Amino acid sequence: MFLFLWNYIRGYVIIEASGFSVERLINMASYRGAFVWDVQAGDGMVTMRVTVKDFRLLRECARKTGCKLKIRRKAGLPFFLFRNRKRRALLVGALLAVFAVYYMSSFIWLVEIDGPDNVNKTEIIKFLQESGVRAGLPKRGIDARSVERMLLLTFDDIIWANVNVTGTRAAVTLIAAKADGPIADANGPCDIIAACDGLITRMAVSAGTPLFGEGDVVRRGETIVTGMVEITDGDKIAYEYVRAEAAVWAKSVYEFTVDVPAEYWDREYTGRRLTDVTVTLFARDIKLLLRQIKFDNYEIITNRDILSLGKDYPLPFGYTAVEYREFTPVPRNRTVEQMERMGREMINMEIMARLGDAEILERTQSYNDNGDYITAMAEVVAVRRIDEVSYFNLPE
Repeated sequence: MFLFLWNYIRGYVIIEASGFSVERLINMASYRGAFVWDVQAGDGMVTMRVTVKDFRLLRECARKTGCKLKIRRKAGLPFFLFRNRKRRALLVGALLAVFAVYYMSSFIWLVEIDGPDNVNKTEIIKFLQESGVRAGLPKRGIDARSVERMLLLTFDDIIWANVNVTGTRAAVTLIAAKADGPIADANGPCDIIAACDGLITRMAVSAGTPLFGEGDVVRRGETIVTGMVEITDGDKIAYEYVRAEAAVWAKSVYEFTVDVPAEYWDREYTGRRLTDVTVTLFARDIKLLLRQIKFDNYEIITNRDILSLGKDYPLPFGYTAVEYREFTPVPRNRTVEQMERMGREMINMEIMARLGDAEILERTQSYNDNGDYITAMAEVVAVRRIDEVSYFNLPE
C-alpha cells in the first residue's frame, strides 16, 4: 500500500517493450539500479511499470539491446497535477481532501477487543469509553499503559491486558483467569499439569522438576512438571519456586458421538427480500432505510464495510446493509446414506475443533440405526500436546 502511494507521488509510466532481447533489457536496467515492477508478458511484447527517473535509464538500455519502447500511459501525481494545472478548484479540493485524511488519522475510529468468552465485553467497552478509549477521540490523549493498569485493577477476572494503538485502530487484548480456581500471579511460579489422560510419548523440560517421564501414564490435572525446585546444601534442604516450562506429548483415546435425525426442515426461498441500510459517519449511525418486515420466515444477512487506508487506518465512514430473505420451511427426510455422511462430517468437525493439529494414529467409526435417527460414534487414538500451565501462589 505504502509502496504504491510512494510510486504514485513520484510518478511512473506504463511502457511496452518489444524485440528479441527484452529479458536482457530488464536485467540490464535492474543491474543499473532501475526499479521495474508489474512485468507482464503479452503477444510479442512485455508491459512493465517504471518510475519517471528510471525511464531515462531504461531508454539507454533499450538502445544498447536493440529493443523498442512505447509509452502506453503516464500515471502518478506529477502527471495528474500537470493535466489539471488550470483547474484550480479541483487542485484545492484534492489538497483539502489530503489534509482531511491526515487530520482524521490523528483520531481513533475503531476499537477492537480480543478476549475469552468469559470476559464481560459490554462492561469492558463501557470502561474503555469512560477511560477515553473510544471512536472519535484523539490518539494523543490515550495513555495505553495507564489503561492497562486500570483494567487489571478494575476487573478481578483479567490477569493480563494490552492496549495497542496503531494508525486509527485501538486493539485491546485480554487474558482472563479460569472460572474455576483462585487467581494467581500470572508472572509468578507455575506448574505444568496434564490437560487430559494419556501415555506420555515425548517431553522436553526447560525449567522445573519433572515428576513423570516418557512411558508414564498421567491423569487429567496431575502435575507433570512442578515449579518447586529442591536445592540441597549438605544436610540443608531449601526450595526455589520457578515458572515451570515444558512441552509434553501424550497418546490418548478420544470418543466422539453425534445424533443425526432423519427428518429436518429445509428452506425454499421465495425470491422476496428487503434491505435496510445504515451509514456510519464519525462514529454515528444514520439509518437511511428502515423497512417493516412482514415475512413470517426469513434469514438475515449482514454486510458491514468500513472505508480504510490499509488494515491499521480505518476511517470514520462506512455502511451496514442488512438483507432479509423470505423462505418457506419444507419438511424433508434424509436417507440412511445421507445421515451417515452427515454424521461423519459432524464428527470430523468435532475432531478438528477438539484435537486441532494432533497426530491421529488410529480411528474407528460405527453407526447405530435408531429408526428416526442414527447415532454416529468414533474412537480416535491420537498424539498431541497435553501440557497446561497452572499458576500457584507462594506459600507464606
